[in-house]
Amino acid sequence: MRLWPGLTWGALVALGLLGCASSTGGPAGFQAFLNRQGIAASTSTQVWYCAGGGCRLRQSYPMPAATWQAITALWENVFDPATERTALGEAVAFYEQALGPQAGTAQDLPGTFNLGQGTQLDCVDEASNTAVLLHLLAKHKILRFHQPTGPLVRGHFVTGWPHTAVTLTETVTGHVWVVDSWAQAPGTPAWVQPEAAWRAGAGLLPR
Repeated sequence: MRLWPGLTWGALVALGLLGCASSTGGPAGFQAFLNRQGIAASTSTQVWYCAGGGCRLRQSYPMPAATWQAITALWENVFDPATERTALGEAVAFYEQALGPQAGTAQDLPGTFNLGQGTQLDCVDEASNTAVLLHLLAKHKILRFHQPTGPLVRGHFVTGWPHTAVTLTETVTGHVWVVDSWAQAPGTPAWVQPEAAWRAGAGLLPR
């Protein structure tokens, strides 16, 4: 596995420690993740957005009213868990389209680390930003069939490259779904995958 420019061994150790400490942990694990990243105090008009690797660079930005309206309008076509997951992937796209230019990450390359560069997002940045959106959707009772749950990490160096994403739990079945936007270009729908598929490596770019 090649290293990307700006990736340091200190950053690798940090990712490894995050991986060892992270699990779904239910709603409490989700809130703990928001608190740990310093992004819990977001609203539908002002949100925290992470960049720089490991949420090293975080700042509060205004959420455009038109973006929030576009996101909530997606739920007009939500009738079951599957359509809600589709809407959520599209909501991530709208969210990134609005916040990326403000944060200077609109040209972020899919699947890169570049932890020393504020213009690039690593998987922890992506997971943190998605977590803020999930938090807002749950807070405003927009989510109907899922609840946000804490992050998952696969890899831990021993079994593969560490990779972090946040999760949703389907309220009726208890099935866990992983919301992952790391391997896609900014402003494109996030992948929402079953936990088992994600743990098996779904969503990794070919190397």
